[in-house]
Order: sequence, then C-alpha cells, then structure tokens
Amino acid sequence: MKPEAFHSLLTAKSLFTNAERSCQSSNTHTTSAGVVMLQDAVELFFLACALERSPDTEDLKLEKLTFDQLMAKLRELNVRVAKSGTMSAMNRTRVVVKHYGQACAPAAAATYLQAARTAIDVAVQDVFGLPLNGIFMTALVTECRGKWYLDEAVRLFEAGDYMNCLSRTRQALFVEFEEDYFVGDWAVVPDVEWQRYSYRGQKAPAYARDPSWVKGRTDPTQMTVLDMERLRFDMLEIGASVQDFLNVRNKTPELLEMSRGGQWLIGLNDFAVPFQATKEAAEYCIDQTVMLVIKKQVHASSLVFDRAPEGKMYQRTIIVPAPVRTFASHSAPVESTLPIGTQLIYFGSTSPIDGQGEMFAKALHNVGQGVMYVPYSAVAATLVDIPTFAVPADATALPDTGQIQ
Repeated sequence: MKPEAFHSLLTAKSLFTNAERSCQSSNTHTTSAGVVMLQDAVELFFLACALERSPDTEDLKLEKLTFDQLMAKLRELNVRVAKSGTMSAMNRTRVVVKHYGQACAPAAAATYLQAARTAIDVAVQDVFGLPLNGIFMTALVTECRGKWYLDEAVRLFEAGDYMNCLSRTRQALFVEFEEDYFVGDWAVVPDVEWQRYSYRGQKAPAYARDPSWVKGRTDPTQMTVLDMERLRFDMLEIGASVQDFLNVRNKTPELLEMSRGGQWLIGLNDFAVPFQATKEAAEYCIDQTVMLVIKKQVHASSLVFDRAPEGKMYQRTIIVPAPVRTFASHSAPVESTLPIGTQLIYFGSTSPIDGQGEMFAKALHNVGQGVMYVPYSAVAATLVDIPTFAVPADATALPDTGQIQ
C-alpha cells in the first residue's frame, strides 16, 4: 500500500467514526455538522483509493479534483462507485450546510450515512481488499506497552471474538492510562524497595494512596480511582476528549493488572443493563483507544532532547587525578581522589555553591555511593558505541496471551 493512500485511509476512518456518531443524533445542528464530516470522510476514502490505483506522477492532479471528478476518476480506474447519486446529493448538502448555514434534517443525515457506508465498503474492498470495519489505525501506534494489546484486539475483531477483543482493548487502555490511577500497589508500606511500586497510582487522589485505605477495599475493581480534575487536565494536554476515554471504559470489561506483568483480573460494568460484546462496540472502542494512544505519543514526542548520534553515547572519563568532594565547593574537604581512566555516570556541571573557583562536574562513580563533585576540567567526553547486553529470557516473553472469558 502506498504511504499516501495509507495515511488518507486512516485519516478518513477517524473522521468517519466521528461523523457516524453525529449523523445518528436527533439534534439537527449535530446532524448538520455530521454530514459535513461525513462528506469529507467519503472524499478522503475515495482519494485513498485513487492514490493507490494511480501512478505516483498523478498524485497532485488527484488532489485538485472536485468530488464529482474524483468519482469519475475512480470509474476510469475500474473502481466501483456505489450510491453515486446519493453521494453527489450529500456533497451538495455539505455546501449548503457549510456555506449557507442551512440545517440538515436527521432523517436525511441517516440516509446519507447508510449510503456512505455502502459506497465506502464497495470502493475500499475493490482497491484494498478490506471492508470499512477492517480498517484500523493500530499501524500508526509506535512501540509501547499498549500496542500488543491493540494488535491482538484487531485480530480478535476480525475473528469475530468481540468479548476478548473488548478485553484486549481495555488492557491497552489500562497500561497506557488507567494504571496511573491504580492504587493496588499502595497497599505495600513504603520501604527501601518502594521505587518498584511508585510508578503506578501516582495520579490517584491522595486519600486513595493511603495503605490503610487500599487494604480496606473489598474487591479489585475498587483499586482504580480516577481523579477527574487530573484526568481532564491530562486529556486537555494531549488534545483528547475525556468523554471518549470514559466511553471506552463504559463499553469494555474492567481489566486490572494487579502487578505489572502479572495477574489480570476482570469485572463488568453491567449495573444498569447486561454487558453486551457487540461488533459496533468493539470497532468503536478500538478506534477511540488507538486515537487516545496516538495523541499521547504525539504529545510525548514533541518534547525535544539533544541526543548522541544513533548507536553512540558519550563516555565521561577522568583525564587527570581528580579530588572528590561531596559538596560543590572548593573549600569542602577532599574525600578521595579518582585516578586517570575512571569512568563516571555524569549528570552535568555546576558552579561552586559559594561562587568561588572553577566549575564542578556532578557525577556518580558507583551506584549507591551518592553524588560527588570533581573539577570539570578533569573530565573528558568521548563518543563511543553503545554497549550491547544479553536480554534475560523472561524479559523477552510476550505479554499475557491467555484468553479472558
């Protein structure tokens, strides 16, 4: 599949998902906005099909075609265009709604939605061999803990196993978002090993991180405690909707990883109506979870660090005998002296705390001995290859692969 066609296809699927919800509303203003999005989604789907079938030299020409010209081009490329009359009518409705402010009735929006589904299914099946509900954006998710679960969810969806599909989707949501609010680890009284647990539950309310409170819970599903203000802030920061996050939680089984890489426990959000694992719910939850993860990754990647060249690292080494001090001051007593050739774990440089004398290098010699300060001029930086280490066998194992019934 051509990259241009691939990205158009995934963008169209995301837009179609949002348009679908809007077109199914009973509110005229919402359905009007939905028709505008729906038309854009159909046009992107058709463009993806044309890009895939056409020579690369015609890409710019395709992007300049009107909607009716694009449908004609698809026919030239032997791609079936179903419901073309309704699609043209939807395009005219979009112009009226967008440029003249006239509303589209819910009944008309429902008709357009049904016709759009058929048109997209036929065209995409002709070109890519996929139905509309077979297009997922998991390919855009870079490597992370949740990716394996999302890929499994897609596989289970295609196999028609919607219950386990929803379970895998919720597992992805948990490891990417919910574990920040999971307080099960906080039942352990803080000790020297606390760093093993402190990564989970840090965003939960303070009361829920009290060991006595955690130990008082009567079932595992009480261990995920959302701080709604913190959640709203986090979603706003990555450009996501709190409602989308909560909708996925409501439509999926409640999965909790009691210890990282350990036992998964399950509950069902069926206090109002019996839980139903439907195809529609599975497709919606996969799409929304993928979008949440992508937005999280895009936000994280926007933070820029200066890095060494690929496969390289800077090794800091003592080049002249260096006096060691525990304070960044030349008047502080010398604790020891490091010989030439000593390698350091380097943290950066700092001026003396009293402002007198040359700068210090801030570093560790051995883990557990504390930070030390040596003259900055005594340390050299050399670009070396990153060493490779054998990965323990248990670290390479896939995540939990057992079916959750």
